[in-house]
Amino acid sequence: MAASMVRCWISSNNSKLVKRLVLCGRNGNCNRSYSATQTPKDTTDDIHAENTTEDGYLEDASVEDWSLDPEDDVTRIRDVSRLGPRLKQRLRKERPSIDRDFKLTKDYSRKLYGKMGSASGVNPQILWPNLDELRDRIEFEKRFEPTFEANMKKIQKWDERREKKLQARLQNVEKAMAKMPNLIKQYHLKLETAKKQADAEQEKLDQLNREATEIYGPMKRTDYRLKDYISTRLKEERRAEKQAKMEERQLKKQQKASKEKAEEGKATEEIKSAEEKVAEGM
Repeated sequence: MAASMVRCWISSNNSKLVKRLVLCGRNGNCNRSYSATQTPKDTTDDIHAENTTEDGYLEDASVEDWSLDPEDDVTRIRDVSRLGPRLKQRLRKERPSIDRDFKLTKDYSRKLYGKMGSASGVNPQILWPNLDELRDRIEFEKRFEPTFEANMKKIQKWDERREKKLQARLQNVEKAMAKMPNLIKQYHLKLETAKKQADAEQEKLDQLNREATEIYGPMKRTDYRLKDYISTRLKEERRAEKQAKMEERQLKKQQKASKEKAEEGKATEEIKSAEEKVAEGM
């Protein structure tokens, strides 16, 4: 695994030490590939040949590779974190390199000094705002940022509105609690009336069942004759009730009309008597 990683890395970093490590890895793999039963006949010749190939391979390397520091190559090989230089600087808490234009601004310098302090190398004197910036800031605060007194007034108004809402809610709760006993009584009366109606309907059904048994004899509840008899009797009773209601309405209308006529007659008589009195006075 390590040998394959080094071979991949050699394409970008051609140094003497790396090539030597690769060749050593190849030699080790070649020696391991032989089994215990099949050993090479003359191992000294193979080692000599590999050394000669290694020397020839290193002789072909460029002169620039010899100038590289072997310790840097070792650290590169050992570094398996795959982190970029910026992340490494951040982990080591080092000052980041200035490689972009926004890092030359005052805002970035303030941010850097706030994170690292004097270790950032930023002069804190340049971080203070100048007169123009102070004037702009003051004008901005006057226009768009309210003062402390204005904020306090807003808070007082908000507290007053909240207190009013709370008082109104408490008053509504008190009124509702005062109505609670009457509402409970009405609820119990409603339950009693519903129970009475259910009992009356059940009594009516029992009576109809008795009448049906008297007419047709004993029968099951699922018998169609019983169902037909009960449905017809219920329809007749409903019709009778509707007819009674219609008659009551007609009677009320007639009584109302008679009262209106009586009142009109009285009014006409009063008018006539008043006219007669006026004529006599004339």
